[in-house]
Amino acid sequence: MQKLQSNAAGISVAAEELKKGNVVAIPTETVYGLAANALDPQAVAKIFKAKGRPSDNPLIIHISEIEDLEKYAFPTEIAYKLAERFWPGPLTMILPKKECIPTAVTAGLDTVAVRMPEHPVARDIISKCGLPLAAPSANISGKPSPTSAEHVSDDFSGNQYVSAVVDGGKCKCGVESTVISLCGEAPCLLRPGFITAEMLREIIPDLKIAEAVLKELPTSEKALSPGLKHKHYAPKARTVCIKGLCENAVKYVESDGNKEKTVICFCGEEEEFKSCWVIPYGKADDFEELAENLFDALRQADKMDCEKIYVRIPQINEELVNGVLLAVYNRLLRAASFTVIDCDLAAKGLVIGVTGQSGAGKGTLCGILAKKGFIHIDTDKVWHEIIDASAPKLEAVFGKITDESGKVDRKILGEKAFSSPEDLEKLNAIAHKEIMAQVSVIMDENRAKGCFDFAIDGAALFEAGAKDTCDFIIAVVADRKTRLERVKNRDGIDDLRAEQRFSMQKSEDFYIDNADYTLVNDNLQELEEKLNEILEKYKEQ
Repeated sequence: MQKLQSNAAGISVAAEELKKGNVVAIPTETVYGLAANALDPQAVAKIFKAKGRPSDNPLIIHISEIEDLEKYAFPTEIAYKLAERFWPGPLTMILPKKECIPTAVTAGLDTVAVRMPEHPVARDIISKCGLPLAAPSANISGKPSPTSAEHVSDDFSGNQYVSAVVDGGKCKCGVESTVISLCGEAPCLLRPGFITAEMLREIIPDLKIAEAVLKELPTSEKALSPGLKHKHYAPKARTVCIKGLCENAVKYVESDGNKEKTVICFCGEEEEFKSCWVIPYGKADDFEELAENLFDALRQADKMDCEKIYVRIPQINEELVNGVLLAVYNRLLRAASFTVIDCDLAAKGLVIGVTGQSGAGKGTLCGILAKKGFIHIDTDKVWHEIIDASAPKLEAVFGKITDESGKVDRKILGEKAFSSPEDLEKLNAIAHKEIMAQVSVIMDENRAKGCFDFAIDGAALFEAGAKDTCDFIIAVVADRKTRLERVKNRDGIDDLRAEQRFSMQKSEDFYIDNADYTLVNDNLQELEEKLNEILEKYKEQ
């Protein structure tokens, strides 16, 4: 992929490449676009192949003159009013398409999305090649959009389908164009951008905003615009949006069991998140600055190869989000798969660790907590659900442990892992990290739904590093004979195997010494009464 300057020579080369049916990344005022001749299905197909883009995701075509609009679409009176006001600029209009536009561009729809970019280099290239250009964002599909030529090179260097990138500097908007549909019963905003709903309503007072702007589009519903249906703008690492007071956001991030974390924060908060990599992306009340720097920050986080990314978002009621902030929210919601945590509410929640030896009755105590509204997270069940994904790591240590279908045979793994303390340690080194990462996911998903109280149940909570995640940890103890019978009945094993497992576990004193509280599980009523005393005591603190 050759890098071209945004001068006359570079523009000429880019235009020639496009006329040959090749793909060229071009700068616009929003983000860089991966451009090809919109009238050539084979050229358009190269865009989809280069990006790995789903074929049901429509493209936007770019023109250089307002007069060209009627060549490719059937414009309405409102369309011309919008064009006169906002073109050239970051506004895309969806209109009924003309036959010359291939279905590959429109994902089979009878409408086409059209815009006239403000960036002079983009318009010069379009004029020079004399073609409308289909140009989605110049990134691998689903990843953060590019706002510089370097971002494009990061994604497409060596890609056989992309011939060149024209370096036009940093994009001034930083988020993709506003998309408005002028088809259907009433005009509707499908994707927010720098042309805001408030600005559009000066011309279209009855403009609607699609529910999919701030909510996930149902899988059965067809996407009418880019950026609606598929996961977008997301780094490799799991991404979560957090809002609320800075002190509560810090507490929330610090309680996360993931060790390698990045926080994309507001300017001025950099020193607060001490245990993380930090990337500021703008002042909390400067929404245009946040929009301009958002994708660059997400890409920086991607390069840090972290386990999890937190992004600070302004503490504003989502029902009142407007202006450019709506565009920021829209992009971040999709980058985070709609996971947004209110850290102020999370700070009022309670996370209790429940641990102890096998058969002590951890599940019994968690059952009592579940009746009080706590979400019970059984780390044994978590491991059972994710163990197959860890099979390659396990077999590298323990040899063949999977059946014909590729699933882990837990009985074989148990026999090998519990054969010696050293082998058990090897298993724990793999399992603990995977389990706590999944526990974090489960808690995030539930907190996004408004659930903030959790009981995390596991025999190895201390070894897994769960102490930082929990507000306090309760050790449950019971006599050896009772534990033995429970384990035999629960797991279908004999005395010998049960005793073998017991010999590999920490002593009762280990749990008592490390836990914040200890409860004896020999009477259900007394167990619940003692638990209630602990909860009341903690509330008083």
